[in-house]
Amino acid sequence: MADKFDPKKVRLIEQNGSSYYMYPFSKKDTGGKDKKIYGKSEEELRDKVMAFYKEMRAVPEVQTTLLKDYVDYWAKKSFGIIETPEIVKILNLFNVMVYGSLNTDISKITLEDMQNFYRKMQREFPFENVQRIDSSLRAVFEYAKKDGIENFDFSEIPPCTEQDCGSEMCPVEYLPTAEQQKHLLEYCRADTNTKRSSWLLVFTLMTGLLASKAVKIQYKDCNFANKQVTVSLTKNVFPFLLNDEVISWLKSIIVERAVEEAVKNKCLPETLERYGMTSDMVDAKNPVQEQVVFNICNNPQYRDIFIANYMEQKPENYIFVNKNFKPVIINNLQHTLDIVCRKCGLPSGITPAALHKAFIAKELEEGKSIDNLKKRYGYVNKVAINKIKAAYDLRKLLF
Repeated sequence: MADKFDPKKVRLIEQNGSSYYMYPFSKKDTGGKDKKIYGKSEEELRDKVMAFYKEMRAVPEVQTTLLKDYVDYWAKKSFGIIETPEIVKILNLFNVMVYGSLNTDISKITLEDMQNFYRKMQREFPFENVQRIDSSLRAVFEYAKKDGIENFDFSEIPPCTEQDCGSEMCPVEYLPTAEQQKHLLEYCRADTNTKRSSWLLVFTLMTGLLASKAVKIQYKDCNFANKQVTVSLTKNVFPFLLNDEVISWLKSIIVERAVEEAVKNKCLPETLERYGMTSDMVDAKNPVQEQVVFNICNNPQYRDIFIANYMEQKPENYIFVNKNFKPVIINNLQHTLDIVCRKCGLPSGITPAALHKAFIAKELEEGKSIDNLKKRYGYVNKVAINKIKAAYDLRKLLF
């Protein structure tokens, strides 16, 4: 962000017969808290704003000889105090690739230590990541050199080449077994801490549909009477068939969401009446959300009327949403899946896409044909299904 005074942000404030000029900074601007600067004139305000920029950009000298402090110093010198996306990306790379070494005393790192680290880094990570860490580390050690810390000459470490990087990379994706899929499904259905994201995981585990496709399903795509939803692909759409268990579960979460929205907006009795319910479904003075959901879901006639009316009123709404009723972000879903896998004692490396592949592998083991699976999941040809089968067969041989 350029350090400049933006006249458009200036506000004139009048209070008790006096006038002041105010300039606001958001949390994003300061990397911390909202801040407002005041001045009696625009000229004074401008001077104060620029002085604040200078103070904010001031970087204290490194107080220790730990590598992490020099990395932090380099980051602030290079990008400023503000945490831009660029600095976050690079510091995340440091944490992944130099984890365990960040607490090392930089004055005690030898050439052999650094050469060994580079060999390991180049074997295990792609060229783009290695290149960025390489250039960053050289800058970090240059700062240390200015402070009189010079253990070795970085020129003795050869530059990274694309051919040398990722030579020992292997897929980290793990396809859970049928038993592990069942265990995950049971946990996700019972989990309340990550409920919203778990809904999408439940649907993926029950149907095998890719999470990245399922997350785009809107109410208008649902046809429960014909037991299907319409799924959008890159160039076409196709009907995806559902069984009775999945439909019943989908109806229950739609009811739960509708009731939650109504409770939040303090209009539950009116909502129930509008969508075909009777007043005996809820205690108007003390509505208990869980009890209302239970009452609706256990009365199929009312439930189906309620759901049909609710979905008709909000056709553009997505089924799978976060706590803010926005579509689930797949990166956030991966975070939820990592948490769930840890709690279930499952291996790391399970991704939302891996759940889809594992479901197809399970279907193949149960005797489903490749042609049927290709049609069901909207694949153009058999290549993708055959690759999933080959990966699963190899995993069985290895493990």
